[in-house]
Amino acid sequence: MMYFAKAAVSRHWPVAVLLGFVCLAGCRPGFQSSDQAKPWPLLDRDPAEDGVDLDRWPSWRGNNGSGIAAGGSPVVEFGGEQNVRWKVPVPGRGHSSPVVWGDNVLLTSATGDTDPPTVSVFCFHRGDGRLLWRAPAGQAQGRTHAKHGYASASVATDGERIFAFFGSTGLFCYDFSGQQLWRADLGNLEHIWGTASSPVLWGNLVIQLCDSGEDSHLSAFDVETGEQIWRTPRASEGSWSTPVFIDVGAGDDRSTEIVINGGSGAENRLVIAYDPSDGRELWRVGETTRNVTPMPVTCNGLIFCVSGRNGPIRAIQPGGSGDVSQSHVVWQSRRGGPYIPSPIAYRNRLFIVGDNGKLACYNAGSGKKIWSAKLSGLFTSSLVAADGRIYAVSEQGTVYVFAAADRFELLATNELGAHCLTTPAIADGELFLRTETDLYCFADASASPPTAHPTPQPVEDNSPPEAYAAAGTNAWPLFRGDPGGTGVAAAELPERPDLLWTFTVDDGGFLSTAVIDGGIVYAACLDGKLYAVDLASGQKRWDFETELGFTASPAARDRRIFVGDSDGRFYCIDAESGEQIWDFSTDAEINSSANFHNENVVFGSQDGFLYCLNRASGEVVWRYESEDMIQCSPTVSADRTFVAGCDARLTVVDLIEGKQVTGVDIEAPTLCTPAVAGQMAYVGTTGETFFAIDCQKAEIVWRYENPERSSPFHGSAAITPRAVIVGSQDNQVHAIDRASGRGLWTFATKGHVDSSPVVVGRAVFVGSADGRIYSLDLKTGLQRWVFDAGGSILASPAVAAGRLVIGTDEGDLYCFGKKE
Repeated sequence: MMYFAKAAVSRHWPVAVLLGFVCLAGCRPGFQSSDQAKPWPLLDRDPAEDGVDLDRWPSWRGNNGSGIAAGGSPVVEFGGEQNVRWKVPVPGRGHSSPVVWGDNVLLTSATGDTDPPTVSVFCFHRGDGRLLWRAPAGQAQGRTHAKHGYASASVATDGERIFAFFGSTGLFCYDFSGQQLWRADLGNLEHIWGTASSPVLWGNLVIQLCDSGEDSHLSAFDVETGEQIWRTPRASEGSWSTPVFIDVGAGDDRSTEIVINGGSGAENRLVIAYDPSDGRELWRVGETTRNVTPMPVTCNGLIFCVSGRNGPIRAIQPGGSGDVSQSHVVWQSRRGGPYIPSPIAYRNRLFIVGDNGKLACYNAGSGKKIWSAKLSGLFTSSLVAADGRIYAVSEQGTVYVFAAADRFELLATNELGAHCLTTPAIADGELFLRTETDLYCFADASASPPTAHPTPQPVEDNSPPEAYAAAGTNAWPLFRGDPGGTGVAAAELPERPDLLWTFTVDDGGFLSTAVIDGGIVYAACLDGKLYAVDLASGQKRWDFETELGFTASPAARDRRIFVGDSDGRFYCIDAESGEQIWDFSTDAEINSSANFHNENVVFGSQDGFLYCLNRASGEVVWRYESEDMIQCSPTVSADRTFVAGCDARLTVVDLIEGKQVTGVDIEAPTLCTPAVAGQMAYVGTTGETFFAIDCQKAEIVWRYENPERSSPFHGSAAITPRAVIVGSQDNQVHAIDRASGRGLWTFATKGHVDSSPVVVGRAVFVGSADGRIYSLDLKTGLQRWVFDAGGSILASPAVAAGRLVIGTDEGDLYCFGKKE
């Protein structure tokens, strides 16, 4: 417990009396600590360095504003011609810092001769620095400080959407083609020094600090729609800090707080924590300085806040309620805080650089100063760290690199010869830095640069793969889970799933993928039966029998099951009773699974027709004639369906009229269901090539083949914001960069991989003809878990309600999850 005494004295009192009063009242020491302050050992590696997403720096100062790279070893010495991978001019003026995701480097800038200028988001290609697109947001509004201008806030991205804050102009959301998805009006954020706080992401919310001269607030918006979810007024008259998140508690008591460092005004010089789910204030700590810019940082459950020109440094324990200034401040130093640069909490040390170049290292647990040093120049840029090194950039364009150690060791001094107020970004060992005029990528000259590839215009609409839902976490109603065929599960699975039950048939096998709806598994079998099996127990509810059996997967909608059989008959079956409601006959075998659009059901047949039937009656709405058999399942996006087949074409058909919109030659027949996100489709062929296709432009963006042994693709792909995951008859699972088409990793099995992978969180689940079910790390392709199922696996996983269900050609249907 700490108590900070205050003394009110008259300037007219004699000096002796004044000094005596101050001593009696209690002098304010320069350093104070509580019983919780304990020294922490210097770590060889920071927990933040154990991340797997090395290819991204998703927001201002990376993950949660930590300034710490998840991995990689950026160069120490660079500048001039040394270790410069590329250097490109940046149009206009701005001091936002680079944000990196995959092959994209994102910045904001203010351009044009108007006053105020036009503000825009710019996207550069990570491989060679070329400008990919510019997305204007409109004319800047209000006043700003000459030092930072109208484009100081850095963007934030979740890999599908890009969020940019331009003060009174608004909060903007773009896709990765630069298409604006929505704009949120934030009100009049007029301030003599403008705005600079960057957006932050939490779950399905983008949260923006909107401090201004009169109407300050913290607001949260739905990432997909831009709808305002909550708005919390703030008494502040200005803060230029960016919020940080911290988790509090564990297990069922775990919660998250969003913490804002400071605000201006006589009554709001505070550190305040809010609940990010609803915006209510949780706790506050007083006495920051006026006009706060540094963002908080976290380490080992503590929050570190600095402020002012040589102002206070505090370590705060989160999780309090109300004013916790006397109970939750673990330690504080009254002096040493910078005015602009944010500190870094790295490997149990707190490193701070002041605006004047004064550098200090503290034990983050105890607050004890370990060393101090002086760097030449003025500093606005914030510190970042990677591989045991810290990078500090002066306004004069000097980048100092020093060791994250308990003694000061300057490793390098790199001169760029250009004015710089921004903070570097680090992704997969590359360091990106924006100066007043240029954007640099610094990397080891001995390492091979990434191959430059054409970049697709990925998503015209605002629907990323995750938004297609798989009907939430409790259902997997279609062959690939969702209408777009993305193969991405909304449910979660344990890292090493347990076998919960096995359902076995005496004759026939499960070649098609099961679906899950309403707590029931629906699995079509070669023995001529469609089975309804209880998801919880594995007990059969009912079976529906035909003569020739099934190779197509069923589909579930509105408590009805839709499935075609090997005799060319398409059935609508009551999901509760297993009774037939209606059937429809085609002229050939049906291998295609069904999809849905409005009140209709859509499927293909080997007779060469794509059928659209009314779901309630089974009557034909329209049918589209292909040049050859259709064996893959149609995928649906908006009012269009995407069909690939034996005619060696990917065809886009209007779902209202049943007429072709466009088509693209894919050079060979295919059995694969296309995976679709917006205008992009991804599909492999029997001709040993996998394609990324821009369906709006009707052109192939990239093609991929196994460089060592080309083989057919018989399975469908799963698509994430970063990667396309697909199996092949070369006995491998391939991860392909979604933007460029270059290979990311491969995983070898001992059999053909005709099973279509499913992405569940950070894992890929897939079956193989070698009789095994594999779980692979999504980032690296390394094996996490394997189960020997015995029979060959052609079916794909279905994932819902914390369970994974998959069948074998031996007639075993397995269910995995977590044992209670």
